[in-house]
Amino acid sequence: MGEQLGRAPEALDVYQRLRRVMVGELGIEPGAEARRLHQAVLVKDPVLDLPEVRQITPAAPAGLPADVQEFTARTAEVERLRADLTSDAAVIVIDGPGGIGKSALAVHGARIVAGRFTDGVIYVDLRGSTAGLAPLAPIEALRHLLRSLGLDGAAVPAGTEEAAARYRSLTAAGDLLVILDNAHDVRQVRPLVPAGRGCRVLITSRDPLATLNNARHPHLGRLDERSYVG
Repeated sequence: MGEQLGRAPEALDVYQRLRRVMVGELGIEPGAEARRLHQAVLVKDPVLDLPEVRQITPAAPAGLPADVQEFTARTAEVERLRADLTSDAAVIVIDGPGGIGKSALAVHGARIVAGRFTDGVIYVDLRGSTAGLAPLAPIEALRHLLRSLGLDGAAVPAGTEEAAARYRSLTAAGDLLVILDNAHDVRQVRPLVPAGRGCRVLITSRDPLATLNNARHPHLGRLDERSYVG
């Protein structure tokens, strides 16, 4: 075989070291792609015998919905949100009545600052006030978040507390923006707040979520009244 397979012992050693770290510190096995590559090296798959091997880096999540085409009516609110998202505020909760534009503002503001979050942006619709649908349970939201962070389905814990602990572990050193849109109450969102000091959480809700710790609570009002205050 070529040079790539000639370095098989080195590749196998790297995989074993990776597996020891992931199992020992995170309690999870390496992902499917790493396992497939490990098996290919073991069986000396000819597909590895290539003139040049392109290094594949996992893509950071970028799950924001489409932005609105024009967003000129809320210039002051957009600027305030941009400032909040680039400050040391870990959690920002935009509250206001239904249909006022909270979600549109959150998505627009997140797109402006997304580039500074090197670990990506994750969006979750929590369905807190969606007609005909029950609010998303915390474990359902955690499954979405963990999958977005690269965990395979089998590696996602079944219980809320264990899933929340895994989520905090994965985000402890992260630089991630999490959008929790249309939240129902504090109990729903509290397990979804990441642990990393570089992470930010932007929440929209009809409820101010006033008891959520370490949060800023701007209120989004009508265009004809003082807006995004708090």
